[in-house]
Amino acid sequence: MNDQLAEQLKLRNTDDFGSEFERLSLLTIIVLLLSPLAVWYLFIPLVILCVIGVVHRKLLTSTPYWYTITTMLGATIYLNWESVDNHKYLICYWCLTLCCVNSLAPKDRKRALEKSSRLLIGLCMAFATFWKLASDNYLDGSFFEYQLLVDSRFDHAASALGNISTEALADNRYLVELLTNGYRRGLELTNIQLQSTPEVHRLGWLLTWWTIVIEGTLAALFLFPDRPTSAFLRNITLILFAVTTYSVATVKGFGWVLMLLGMAQCHKTERFYYWAYFVSFLLIQAYLIPYGDILNLLTNGSADPTIP
Repeated sequence: MNDQLAEQLKLRNTDDFGSEFERLSLLTIIVLLLSPLAVWYLFIPLVILCVIGVVHRKLLTSTPYWYTITTMLGATIYLNWESVDNHKYLICYWCLTLCCVNSLAPKDRKRALEKSSRLLIGLCMAFATFWKLASDNYLDGSFFEYQLLVDSRFDHAASALGNISTEALADNRYLVELLTNGYRRGLELTNIQLQSTPEVHRLGWLLTWWTIVIEGTLAALFLFPDRPTSAFLRNITLILFAVTTYSVATVKGFGWVLMLLGMAQCHKTERFYYWAYFVSFLLIQAYLIPYGDILNLLTNGSADPTIP
């Protein structure tokens, strides 16, 4: 009787993990489809594979399926290593994790997925912290100040918190474009002066040190041995990191993968955090909604505040 009960519990646990794995796999496919590859001849087959996986769910627990996807991602990174976004590496490692987990015995898959996800987060944050501490042009805040002034993904944060107009930010991007491509028009620019404000400078410094502190903390929490206290701290800190960081730096691809890894490393007793990661996954997308433009459209009849 005890043997039958143990077998039933084992089958139920396997079914629960299968449902969780399928959910993570489907979210991964969404991330892949919304993060196009740099080369079309690899992205088109990837899209076809993703669609087939959605239609035929059994493929989502197939090792060859995830091996093929990982190979496509790896080939793209290899062919475009000098320009590929950082989060594409993390997506590739995550797909390789799904591939390897599927190759294990069913009883070992959950534990392997948890440990691998935890290591991916911890090592990612550890290397990120090391790079920042070793870079002279990062510690002084100039990196984030520059990104706030020229990267359109920071426009809302720069204008709302940095007291700088969207017109000035657009002018900054135009100047950078002239500096890099002006020679095609016969312009020989060797330097430019970007428009900035003291508030942008302070915001850049604040973002610099907040990122170092929270990424270093995450590295320690996720690489430390698994304990109940450390589990609480690492989950709360990673969710805080996502909610704060991606409200300013709308790098959705990186945020999505981190939330997937966060969901994957949760124990059965951490279902609250599991769903909190899922809500954060959706929140990262919600951050991309141009609330300022919508408000201007409703109040002024135009998304551009300069147009009456």
